[in-house]
Amino acid sequence: MTKKRTLRVLSSEVPNPEAVEQLLLGLHLKEDREAAIVGASLVESALQQRLILSFASVATGLESRLFEDRGPLSDFNSKILVAQAFGVIRERLADDLQRIRKIRNCFAHARIEVRFSEPLIQKEVAELAAVVAVQQAMKKYPDVYPPNYGGPKSSYGLSCYITYTMLRVDEISPKM
Repeated sequence: MTKKRTLRVLSSEVPNPEAVEQLLLGLHLKEDREAAIVGASLVESALQQRLILSFASVATGLESRLFEDRGPLSDFNSKILVAQAFGVIRERLADDLQRIRKIRNCFAHARIEVRFSEPLIQKEVAELAAVVAVQQAMKKYPDVYPPNYGGPKSSYGLSCYITYTMLRVDEISPKM
């Protein structure tokens, strides 16, 4: 039976992994709102796939009931909390996912133009694990990085890319 194509189905479609990588690596070229929303959406889809892979079994129709409409895992926050509670992800990754979610929500729900240059957004981005690691490396090896390296939008995009990759590691690497 073919799933009827609806706006909900259209909005949940995910490009192939190569296209996702290109999208994530190109976020710094997008408008701020688009970068924030698309980056978080792709990270959320990777988290959903990670959760599905961790399930002991998924009965027919159960997956859609869990993740769609008002299912218990239909929003990003619920996915993060459940993944952390069941040990699918660790606390530091959960913290980063919450930051990405909050940044996305700010851009998605703002009634004014929000930019990555906003100090509150910069603060959240600066606390992402990948950004902290790059900042430490920049201090240790200042001659390696160009002077304008690591603006908030490009740092957010890099963090989304790394987070997406970390969530997919079981899926993309061979089982030991």
